[in-house]
Amino acid sequence: EMIQITAAPSMAIAVLIIPLYDTLRVFILRLLNKKSPFIADRNHIHHKLLDNGFTHVQATGVLIMVNLLYVVMSYFLQYLGNMYLMLIQLTVATLLSFILFSVKSKKKAVSKIKNTMQLSLEMESGN
Repeated sequence: EMIQITAAPSMAIAVLIIPLYDTLRVFILRLLNKKSPFIADRNHIHHKLLDNGFTHVQATGVLIMVNLLYVVMSYFLQYLGNMYLMLIQLTVATLLSFILFSVKSKKKAVSKIKNTMQLSLEMESGN
């Protein structure tokens, strides 16, 4: 028996949701910050995962797994129709992005601790 897909546009978006959403999100953020949308920065999801201690391979694995979950979710919810399914996809992408970007970066936290320790050591040696 063949797999039946009744919401083809939504399934196509499910396959491409991460790069589409991430590109759109970064583009809008750059415009809101009055920066050129074409100048590189570290606001992409992949960079956030790296900053939170994931290796390149682990970050790629996380993105692949999330993408697979989108495809599976979209397949089982395609009975809702394209409009509702695309709305759900966008909502989930926004929530996941908000969660990821609200988590403090491990690199920044480690850097802050190192700076605090360095300052403390400098103050102690100055006494």
